[in-house]
Amino acid sequence: MRIYLILLAVIFTCNVFFIEVRAETVVLDRIVAVVNDEIITQADFDKYKNILYAEAEQKPSGLQADMQLLNQMVEKKIMLQEAKVLEIEITDIQLQKAVDDIVLKNNTTLEKFKEMVTQTGISFDDYRDLYKTELIQSQLISQKVQAKISITDQEVEEYYNQNIKPDEKAGARVRIQQILFGLQKEVSPEDIAVIEKSAAEVHKKLREGEPFEKMAFTYSQGPAAKTGGDIGYFYRGEMLPEIEKAAFGMDVGEISPVIRTIFGFHIIKLIDKDLTDKDRSWQDYEMDIKNTLYNRKYEETFKNWMEGLKSKSYIKINY
Repeated sequence: MRIYLILLAVIFTCNVFFIEVRAETVVLDRIVAVVNDEIITQADFDKYKNILYAEAEQKPSGLQADMQLLNQMVEKKIMLQEAKVLEIEITDIQLQKAVDDIVLKNNTTLEKFKEMVTQTGISFDDYRDLYKTELIQSQLISQKVQAKISITDQEVEEYYNQNIKPDEKAGARVRIQQILFGLQKEVSPEDIAVIEKSAAEVHKKLREGEPFEKMAFTYSQGPAAKTGGDIGYFYRGEMLPEIEKAAFGMDVGEISPVIRTIFGFHIIKLIDKDLTDKDRSWQDYEMDIKNTLYNRKYEETFKNWMEGLKSKSYIKINY
């Protein structure tokens, strides 16, 4: 079962090691990059590369691929340095809560999750340390990039008129939120039972009044989990048959039972049902459009911010 580890963008820092042999200094590692007053060694790079491609069937290779990875490490080193200046920190309590959330998302226990981590080739203590740097970077980006992004109703309407309205379909449609407990191709009956039990427990919490958005963010392995599981509008023929049958038979606001499909166990909530094509507007697609515009602005804002940080930094590549 594939684990949902947040390991794809982690920085490793370590010192150059020396030993004294007959009054001579022997370097056991080489420096591949200098970022202000810190270094990245070949060992750092190799470890980063191994973890990044730990579960990849095809691992990119060659000078160009290596340079892209090294540039990623340089950028992350700069971000961690900036976070230190701004005194952005993650407490042990915050880190433990974040790890607990990942354990829940993997539908497992902490002990089994530790085993899953060690199977990737790193210790669980290393994993916690690496994940902590990711959380620090996330807070930094939230302050310096995400907080500066805004989207107006006028921008949403203009996008709708230019990109959606001309090709908009007619006919009945539904809009749903989803919590997905995914099944991999090779999974044992025992694992299926554990996942189904997790889905049932979440469904019970929903019936008891827990917000769907909160449950989707915490447990869903499907698209849009981070935004409450809203996966937009669907017309007939665009969804899995089991999901379509349930969605078109529900009332707005209703939550489905746990639904089994080839992809796993689903819980859906109907948030809109439109049985005609009359009076449609940009507001029907507001969330989808805002997500699209946000991603565009994020990329541009992040790029400009990072270029500003680089311009103030001393960077030397020795690869």
